[in-house]
Amino acid sequence: MSKNTFKTITDGYFSDFARKFSSKRRKTVPGLEGFINESEHFFEHDTQDVLKSSLDIIAPPEYTYQSLLRPLFGKSGINSSKVGAHPDFERLRESGDIEHHNIVTMFVDIKRSSRLALLMTLEETYMVKNRILQTCVDVVRSLDGYPHRLMGDALMAYFGGRESSSEDAIANAINAASTLKFVLSEYVFPSLNEITGNEIKLGVRIGLDFGDDDEIIWANYGYGQASEVTALGIPVDLASKAQSQAKKNTAMLGQGILKHIDFPDAYSEIKIVEKSGVLEEERYILPNMQKSDGTKLNRICRLLRMDDYQYLLPFSQSEKKGSSTALDLIINDSIRFYCQYRLDDNSPWSDYPSVSFFLEKGMNLRFVVEVLGKDIQAYGDLIAVFTKTNHGKQARDKNEDGAHSSSERLLVNQPDGYNFVVSKHEEIEKTAYRGLHTMEVKVYPKSHKNLILFQDVIGVYIK
Repeated sequence: MSKNTFKTITDGYFSDFARKFSSKRRKTVPGLEGFINESEHFFEHDTQDVLKSSLDIIAPPEYTYQSLLRPLFGKSGINSSKVGAHPDFERLRESGDIEHHNIVTMFVDIKRSSRLALLMTLEETYMVKNRILQTCVDVVRSLDGYPHRLMGDALMAYFGGRESSSEDAIANAINAASTLKFVLSEYVFPSLNEITGNEIKLGVRIGLDFGDDDEIIWANYGYGQASEVTALGIPVDLASKAQSQAKKNTAMLGQGILKHIDFPDAYSEIKIVEKSGVLEEERYILPNMQKSDGTKLNRICRLLRMDDYQYLLPFSQSEKKGSSTALDLIINDSIRFYCQYRLDDNSPWSDYPSVSFFLEKGMNLRFVVEVLGKDIQAYGDLIAVFTKTNHGKQARDKNEDGAHSSSERLLVNQPDGYNFVVSKHEEIEKTAYRGLHTMEVKVYPKSHKNLILFQDVIGVYIK
C-alpha cells in the first residue's frame, strides 16, 4: 500500500500556498507564523505583484489523491477523463444521434465559498477555489467518475457508462460523495483555515440521482463548436435540486438510487426541517413538480447518513478513527480484519475492499480476523464475535433482515515463528440478497469479556 496518507497528500497539495501566503503575511500569532485576520488580505503589494505572485503558485501533480484512493477501492490504473462530454457518448456530437443509457448524476457545491471574496483578493479567491475544485475532480475520477462541467464553485459529474453496471455506477457515486466529504471536511478545509488564518467554515453539499435507460437520453445540444453532449432526463435535473436540499457536509440521495439498489434506511434518513416552530419532513425533492395529469411528481429523497457510511469506506482504521465523526472503531495494530470473495469452490479468492463494488448472488465470501504480533499474547486466548446485518426487501421476504450474531469463535494463542501469528479465523458466507449488508467483528480476551480489543465493520454490496 502507498505510504501516502490523506494528511501527507493534503499537506503537499497546499504546500505552495503555505509558502507563498506565509511570506506575505504581516500579523504574527505565536506558533502559526503570521496568520491574518478577516480585515486583512494576504498580499501587501499592488495588483501587478499579486498577479505575478499568483502565477508562481504551482498546481499539485495531477492524480495525487488517485494514487492513494484507487488502490484502496481495488481499482487499477488512473482515470484521466477530461472535463466535458462523457467519452462513451462523445461521438453523438458528430453523428447527431440520440441514445438511451442509464447514468448517475452528481452535483457538488462548496458551501460558503462566496465568502472567500470578502476575505481576500479576487486572485487569491481564484487560487483557493481552484484548488478545492482540483481536489473534487481528483476524488471524483478516483471513483471512476467523469467530471462534466465546472460552474464557479460547483462540479457536475457522471458515474457509469457502457462498460459499467448500473449498480457499480451507484456504488462509485456514493463512495465518491462520502470520500469527498471525508477529504474536504477532515483535511482540505482545515488546511485552508490554517493557511488563511480564518475560520471560513466551508462545507460541501452533494446531490445524487440515478436514471435508468428509459429515463435518460444522451444527445448533442447547440451548434458546431458551441455545443455540448450531455444527458437529459428528470433524474439529471433533480440531482442539482437534491444538492440544494442537502445539509452541510452530507449528500442527498434521489429516488433512482434509493430504489434501484434498495439502499438501506440504516444508512440514510429523511431530512427534518423546522418551519414556524414546527418540525416537518422533507420526503420529496423540492419543488415537488406537477405532472401533465395534475398529480405531484413525489420523487423521494433521503440524506446519506455520512458518519455511519464513512465507517464502511475501505480506509485504514487509523484514518477513520482520526475522523471527527468516528465513534465505534477500536484500533489494534495486532489485529487485522478483511473480506475476500470467489465465484465458486474451485475459483481463487480475491480481496473485496469494503463497499467497493457489487458482487453477484451465489458467490462465496469469507471474513477473516487475523491476530498477529507478540504484544497481543499477554491477553491469552481471545474470542471473536461476528455480527452479520442484512438489509433490504429480499432479506425481509426471507425473514433474514436485521443483525445476526455468530457463536463465539475461540482464537487460540499459538505463536508461530518470527511473525507470531497467534490465530486466524474465517467466517464463511454466501452472497444472497440484493442491497448493502455488513459484517462486524469484535475481539476480546476469553478471560475478560468486557475488554474489547478490536472492533471493525465491512460493507458488501450484492446485485
